[in-house]
Amino acid sequence: MPRRRLLLTVSTVVAVALAVAGCTIPTTKDGGGYGPSNQTAKKAEQPPPVELRSGAKQQLKSANAAWTPALYETATGAKIVLNVSNTDPTQHNFTLGDLEISKNIPPDKSALIRFTAPQPGRYRFYCKYHQQEMQGWLTVK
Repeated sequence: MPRRRLLLTVSTVVAVALAVAGCTIPTTKDGGGYGPSNQTAKKAEQPPPVELRSGAKQQLKSANAAWTPALYETATGAKIVLNVSNTDPTQHNFTLGDLEISKNIPPDKSALIRFTAPQPGRYRFYCKYHQQEMQGWLTVK
């Protein structure tokens, strides 16, 4: 029994010492962590949305399990033509759930996706196999 108490005491002392010293556990390349820090988190700037014009073909690429570009905007009723290409070595999928569009895209292939822009709003598109990494937004004005 005394051994368990000693182990608990040592781990408690180490945890308190780290907390008092303000140490952090590095979790990123720049040394950021979970604990106190004198640096404020820098938010990555997003590029402006790409305008989708009615009838004009626009590119959407998958590269490194991410959509590029990931932000589009268009007008209600626009006839959208997206050439969705997969440059990754694994299969991806283009899904625009609100419009019931879902198309698999094998590696090194592309697919032409056509649809009419819906009512004004913000619509999410994504890969159903990699939803967290591969998502983007279509804003209809």
